[in-house]
Amino acid sequence: MAAVHSSPPTPAKQPSLNMTTLEEHNNESEPDAALFSAMRRKLSMVSSENNTSPSTADKPKGLGGLLRRRSTFKNIALSMTNTLALRRPTRAKLDPAELPKPTVKYENTYKLKPDEGKVFNSCHTRKLITNLLNAHLKDIKYDADNSASMACDVANMVKNHMKQTHLPRYKFVCQAVIGQCKDQGVEAASRAVWDTSTDNYTCVTFSNESIFAFVIVHAIYFE
Repeated sequence: MAAVHSSPPTPAKQPSLNMTTLEEHNNESEPDAALFSAMRRKLSMVSSENNTSPSTADKPKGLGGLLRRRSTFKNIALSMTNTLALRRPTRAKLDPAELPKPTVKYENTYKLKPDEGKVFNSCHTRKLITNLLNAHLKDIKYDADNSASMACDVANMVKNHMKQTHLPRYKFVCQAVIGQCKDQGVEAASRAVWDTSTDNYTCVTFSNESIFAFVIVHAIYFE
């Protein structure tokens, strides 16, 4: 058998320490030193952000800070609105005559007949219309151009006076005719369908030397 001889490992050569070797070592370690200093500055910035006071952190920055400020103003406005809504409104002292009057709503009475003493009276109405015509047409002369408007005025005058009789639920229809007196004859007629127990009419005639007039008033009870 052949004998195997092993030789001991050769030790690595240690570089000699001189100025050239130190400069090369410093140049190789400069990138590591720069990286280490950059990491240290980053860690210091992170720690400073974590230790920042709430007043500094809450300061608005850029668009985000503006939105937070608007949201804060909106919340303040809503809180003020809710507070004012809970307050009792103060009323200024007003004259009772100036206060608005409540609206009156009438309901159906289902009345088919007028109240006692509130029925249309033809005799009383005839006397009233006669006095009106005597006072209004006593000295009037006939004028063909104004006779139509005069007849309308007489009809409106009679209707307004009939409303002042205060007969509840009665409707009045007034008709007036005015003509010239020349010894002619005039006839008038009317016809209506109504309730004879509540509805009625009256007719009044007036004349002077120049004109004649007759007025017919129909009173209808409105159920």
